[in-house]
Amino acid sequence: PYVYVLLRNGMSRVGELWIIDVSDPASPALLSSVSTKAVGPGMRISGKYAYLLNRSDEGRGLGLEIVNVSDARRPRSVGYIDISNVSHTGPHNVTIKGAYAYIAAGRIVVVDLGDPSIPHIVHSALLQGSQSANDIAFSGSAAYVALRDRKCRGTCRDIGGLQVLKPAAETILPVVPVLAESEPESQDLQKPKSFSTSSTVAASEELICSAIAGESSTLFQTFSATGPTPRLALGSCVLSGKAKDMSLWKEQAIIAAGNLYVVDVSNPAQPSQTKILEEITDACGIDVYGSHAFVVDGDGLRIIQIDDLDSVKIIGSVDTPNLARDVAVAGNFAYVADGAGLEVVDISSKSSPKRAGSIMYEWAMAKHVAIAGNFAFLGDESGYVAVIDVSDPT
Repeated sequence: PYVYVLLRNGMSRVGELWIIDVSDPASPALLSSVSTKAVGPGMRISGKYAYLLNRSDEGRGLGLEIVNVSDARRPRSVGYIDISNVSHTGPHNVTIKGAYAYIAAGRIVVVDLGDPSIPHIVHSALLQGSQSANDIAFSGSAAYVALRDRKCRGTCRDIGGLQVLKPAAETILPVVPVLAESEPESQDLQKPKSFSTSSTVAASEELICSAIAGESSTLFQTFSATGPTPRLALGSCVLSGKAKDMSLWKEQAIIAAGNLYVVDVSNPAQPSQTKILEEITDACGIDVYGSHAFVVDGDGLRIIQIDDLDSVKIIGSVDTPNLARDVAVAGNFAYVADGAGLEVVDISSKSSPKRAGSIMYEWAMAKHVAIAGNFAFLGDESGYVAVIDVSDPT
């Protein structure tokens, strides 16, 4: 006995979902609420989730937010997908069918909801001519799309229409995500557009790999790096861990996600997990240098031989004094973001790494590290970057 109301908080871009108890129609009462990224124009309730559309006044922030409402007293936002890379008009309506959301957003955008914490686009369909999809509904094997077509001859007017798609879109979904259809050239399409926010990303000259961590798994996706703008994924697979860092080595993506995962990307349309190194249980940072992967796991640095993927193994290890969260390698030294500072490890002997030097500061815990020339750049939780001279690593 609930009513769900999506509100926009004043002039801000923040929304709020209200759940109202109407068990007594004469005295409806606000039961709970949750802040949302989505501000409308609408939503759909299906099962234990609310699917909220987001379309800002400025035409940015186009997407779908998923809120778990299984406990009406404690709703919580669990996932969000930005569709601005495939739609320029913003979402008008959404329909849920099976494990997919069908968003009428000028074109029809199909989102996989298999894991609501990591929704991802699997299909995007243009309609005939200049017609724009405003809504979609299913009946039997057919999908019915409500259309709007703007005609301008002196003055502009909107003409409505209906298009029937047979068979239903879900029966023609590709097995793996595919590139968007070719689109007419326009100035609008030349603007850089981002794809889904990633937990971590790695790139080569030809390939971009993205890993998006959900509540208990990771969506791994591949994108072409050779076109002007990454659009839909070339391929994808799901990993059981939560990705925190990733490096590319030859035709493999090596991912720190609790355990260490190796994903074969030799065929970007069909990436596949080929190895899990379970000896490492809390991998959170990785750098690949030569034929070795250097992994930090909170306790310290682990050096892993990767030149033979059939026998990936730890060959060297050294603990650090604090919390090791990221690593960068240059020459014979590994630089570890460790606690509130930088720990330098001599890796000239891969089987016997040893601590060589350190520098500590007091204001925040280090999260990320990068090396360029004689300098280490250490990013901390407060948002600052410390620049450290490592011309003498010891």
